[in-house]
Amino acid sequence: MKTRREDPNQPGKTEIKCRWCVKGFRDPDIYEMNRQSPTLSMEALMVTLQILASNQWLMHIADVEGAFLQGETLKRKNGRVFVEVTKEDCIVLGIPEGAVVELVKCVYGLSDAPRAWWESFSKTAQSLGMKQSELDPCVFLWFHENSLQGILSLHVDDMVLGGSQKFHEVLVPQLKKKYPFKHWKTKQGMFLGRNLVQQEDYSIVCDQEEYSRNVQVIKMTKDRRKQKNSPVTENERTKLRGVIGAANWLMSSTRPDIAVQAGFLQQRISKATVNDLIEANRLVGRIKDHSHLRLTIRSIPLENCMVVVSTDASWSNCEDLRSQAGYVIAVTDRRIAHGDQTQLSILRWRSYKQERHTQSTLGAELMSLARGSGSDLYWQSS
Repeated sequence: MKTRREDPNQPGKTEIKCRWCVKGFRDPDIYEMNRQSPTLSMEALMVTLQILASNQWLMHIADVEGAFLQGETLKRKNGRVFVEVTKEDCIVLGIPEGAVVELVKCVYGLSDAPRAWWESFSKTAQSLGMKQSELDPCVFLWFHENSLQGILSLHVDDMVLGGSQKFHEVLVPQLKKKYPFKHWKTKQGMFLGRNLVQQEDYSIVCDQEEYSRNVQVIKMTKDRRKQKNSPVTENERTKLRGVIGAANWLMSSTRPDIAVQAGFLQQRISKATVNDLIEANRLVGRIKDHSHLRLTIRSIPLENCMVVVSTDASWSNCEDLRSQAGYVIAVTDRRIAHGDQTQLSILRWRSYKQERHTQSTLGAELMSLARGSGSDLYWQSS
């Protein structure tokens, strides 16, 4: 497999990246192996960034070179694994045509390679004294003298980390000795499609401006736009799915402002009309017009942090009379509880269509939300 990537030695230029990939779908053990590999959740990422900002630790973004090859020795209960090498690869590798290669480590393409790498890294992290989070298996915490001194969050072979001076003196050198890092960036870099920049006050700004600018509208003729109630063709439906997919990716990462529009459009896919295509293009326009929007994770001292939740819903505003609800979870200064104006870090949000409920079930849910937000709420079934 050949791709182009940013050249680490020449900023602004790219280089060709080649990677040998095997056809893992042909693996005879595919239905017997453990292929499940955890990935970093958005909640865990945002909490990690908040901890870095609150503790005023420098943010580092790094990725491991050839991560899957850094795992444990490949062992299968059914025996050794061999791969037939293509004619082109034989030329590159300088081996006889028709040769087979025994795999002694997991390589890209194997279905169990991500799992093997994650298990290997987890074992290494814990051997270095890091504790795996009970809430997200991709988050590792480092304590010194019963005090949190460092944090590392892993997504496949990419990681964001930071910590105290002790963390950098004791743990980081051991990590660098164990793994060959391709990139190690400080205070700024791309992570999971987000551009992260740490400010002078240690707050962290997240944006997806470049991605937002590249979202494409659905092209239609003037005559087609007039047919607002006409059902879409399958080709148009595919393009509509593309816009919604791009919008959902942005919405879940850095753009809560488009959550409602994207949610309503998604509900229309199976019965979409030309008018929905027009609405999709309006959504693209909003994405582009506000591509400059950024989320900021504020440097609020941990001892002063308070989690706040805001929820709301519109009653029966969907076509099937269900309700569109939403919530925002943020971290702010405790002074907000006394009515003071404070800064906040938005960590999680969602806009969603509620399922149909009986009154008693809905009542219980509303009471739960009230307890979570500290509000008084009373429900009486008729």
